[in-house]
Amino acid sequence: MSPTDATRRQQFIGDLRSLATYLEDHGQVPIPRHVGMYLQVNPLLDSEVTDESGAIAEVGRIAEILGVPVTVRSGHHVAKLLFGRVAYKVVAIEASERQVRR
Repeated sequence: MSPTDATRRQQFIGDLRSLATYLEDHGQVPIPRHVGMYLQVNPLLDSEVTDESGAIAEVGRIAEILGVPVTVRSGHHVAKLLFGRVAYKVVAIEASERQVRR
């Protein structure tokens, strides 16, 4: 199933709205004071991409849609769109960097 499948996408967005509504309705439930949160997409896991070059290209494609630049640091190709303290982030990590982390 494609990660952009309409039914799956609708369910995910509905789940996010449910979380926001729950937090709004339950003021006694704590939220992070100093740290934001992000939704991270990995092209190798969350798209039809099957290799490193495709994953890096996918980060660039999504960055264009988001209207943000791609940053590359230590083999991490990142595009991030901030919504206050919440972010949508897509990351592709070069194989050489993944090997270093193991």
